[in-house]
Amino acid sequence: MASRLIPRNLLRAGRSLRAPTPLPRHASPVLTRPRTRMPGNATVHQISTPRMCHASSCYHNSASNSTTEPGNGTSQGRTGLYSSNLDALALEGKGLTRVHWGNQDLSIVDRLIPPQTIIQFVECLMHGVLPNGKETKQGILEQEEMGLLYVPVDQWAPSSASAPGDSAGGESTLHRIMVAVGSHEDPRRLCTVGKNIHSVKTRLWEGMVPMSSGRWKDKGLSEAEYFDTACEYLTSVVTVFEYLNHPQVKANLRDGFNIISGHLAVFQDGLNVRRRERGQALLDLTGLWEEFIRAKYEIMTSRAHGWVLERVKKLQDQLIAETCAWPILKEGETSPEWDKLMAKWFKVLETEALADLTIWMPMDGYAGYQPSDKVVAGLRNPELEALRKTYGKRHKDMTWSRLVQMIQSSEEPDVEKAQSPEERAKRIAISAVVQDELRQEIRGPAPPLVPEPWIQRILHFHELSQSVEEEARMGEGLAIYRLAYQVSDAEWEAFKSKLEVHLAAWGAGVDKAEEVKPLLKIHWFDGKELGLGDHDIEAAKRHHQEIRASDTYGMKLQHDVFLVADGWTIGSYNESGFHRPTKAMLPGDFQGHILAVDASFDPTVPNEHADESPGFDGQMRILGNLVWSELYAMLALRCARLDELWPLAMDHPQKVYTGTTVPTQRAEWAEQNAMKAFVMKPFLEHLKEKHPEMAPMVEKFMMPHQK
Repeated sequence: MASRLIPRNLLRAGRSLRAPTPLPRHASPVLTRPRTRMPGNATVHQISTPRMCHASSCYHNSASNSTTEPGNGTSQGRTGLYSSNLDALALEGKGLTRVHWGNQDLSIVDRLIPPQTIIQFVECLMHGVLPNGKETKQGILEQEEMGLLYVPVDQWAPSSASAPGDSAGGESTLHRIMVAVGSHEDPRRLCTVGKNIHSVKTRLWEGMVPMSSGRWKDKGLSEAEYFDTACEYLTSVVTVFEYLNHPQVKANLRDGFNIISGHLAVFQDGLNVRRRERGQALLDLTGLWEEFIRAKYEIMTSRAHGWVLERVKKLQDQLIAETCAWPILKEGETSPEWDKLMAKWFKVLETEALADLTIWMPMDGYAGYQPSDKVVAGLRNPELEALRKTYGKRHKDMTWSRLVQMIQSSEEPDVEKAQSPEERAKRIAISAVVQDELRQEIRGPAPPLVPEPWIQRILHFHELSQSVEEEARMGEGLAIYRLAYQVSDAEWEAFKSKLEVHLAAWGAGVDKAEEVKPLLKIHWFDGKELGLGDHDIEAAKRHHQEIRASDTYGMKLQHDVFLVADGWTIGSYNESGFHRPTKAMLPGDFQGHILAVDASFDPTVPNEHADESPGFDGQMRILGNLVWSELYAMLALRCARLDELWPLAMDHPQKVYTGTTVPTQRAEWAEQNAMKAFVMKPFLEHLKEKHPEMAPMVEKFMMPHQK
């Protein structure tokens, strides 16, 4: 278990918690409510950040129970005003996941049901498409009814103004729901967890894989020398589900779901009063909410489990090949190298078993959930706890029985033949075959996988946009500014070609990637032609703010982030520009990169969450082949902003975002950073004396991040 505890109270009184306004960019017309008619006397309550962040001593009591009562926060793993405010930093892992629990160096306050999930559900209320790509059979809202989400129920349906015990009268349904996901108005279900765990949770929650099969190969994780790092990536997924299945986290998720269900019930009752009067079919929004979350959990668990299992099988194949190539050992002979190989094999087996037994999201106690008597992969197995307790013994007994059968069925015993590659492979594979059989009993058949939600989303909105005039269609694009003018036109064109190839170098093993690629557009802007200064980021930001509000680009560009090709970017695409400092570092983490800029970042505005993204200055470098598959994907799903990705880049030797990270990887970076700081510090001091105007930029790009 982790050897240290990190007592931190990130839920201390006065700490503001953001509750983003559920108003996305152009890709979600449902939330802009065009031509929606409101009651004449209606008051529309916007879900403004200041209001949501306002500390309040008034908490909803509509679903209070023993898990959400005020406490002194002194028990292990709990901090904050309420005993339910779990501090996962104080938890200790065991076995293969211990390394992740023990390396929660940077923490974050976690809304277990993220705000973007509510936005996605509101979209589902309009088009009826569930996270698994299926269409619900439940009734959905009409356009006029969508607008009522933003209006207090008692202003349009007085007969069902509020539920018994509800203390939030006068607020809109959407406001109440956004409060319930976590804010100072209702902080009972907030938890604190390490950024290393939370970053993987964010991807899994949105149905994304930690990395594509192409990226896995690109990083060298299929190579034997990076075996331990590969295993850490696999166990990082298991760790997320250990966190989500902690008793307090499970209770908080359930309670949050049920509170939201209660708010939807009030809204639903009000709508059904109107529908009865009009002779329309009645709605079951609470049933749709349950179906929506169940579909999200299904995608979350099936994709995560499938991702781990696919890579485990490939690692097993590699280890079997190594085993078969091993020289024949004489009877009684041992070898340290052979023992290491067997240790690797059992490590992979344990990882597979952990995935089978841990990657679950049970829904017991969720309002409206009807548990099945059958096994539902990732969601329900009534005998799961019993199977967990007996798994080790059953696997051992079944494996031994199969080995005995193999020996008995063979012809005359032959020691030399038994050591042949073919026989070795058969014996080794028995334990994996037994795991496959146990998995069928534990999890049942795996549900079919659908394209990742961000790809589904883009394809869905593209299909919808075909019914409008071309100039009014929504697009999926990013602006790129040229802000480096010291290269010739020929050098610039050569760089531009390399960058565009690298930007498109994603999608290997990603379902429907080839369908969505043509829809992702790059819009180039030459800063020199626009009169922008060399490396003048602020000027580019002002220009981007102008064009994103224009008719020409407003519907074609991602509004929150734009890209900049500066001198460092161009240099990274030169043949001698960007290489890994040591062979111990993953090769795929050192490639050409580009600068991503937060289009709305203002350093003069106080950031109450700066401690969650230390050192973030509105910019982050990112590998070119991750721009679409990670940055744009998460922006499209609204599950991460640039400042939330920065912590995964700040410890990289060149401060470049390379995706999720694991402890072994970060340890190599830390060693390199220590050496760099030792070498660079005297040079930087000299530069400050001789060229003070250059020193800040050199320090920013070359010196390691200071924690």
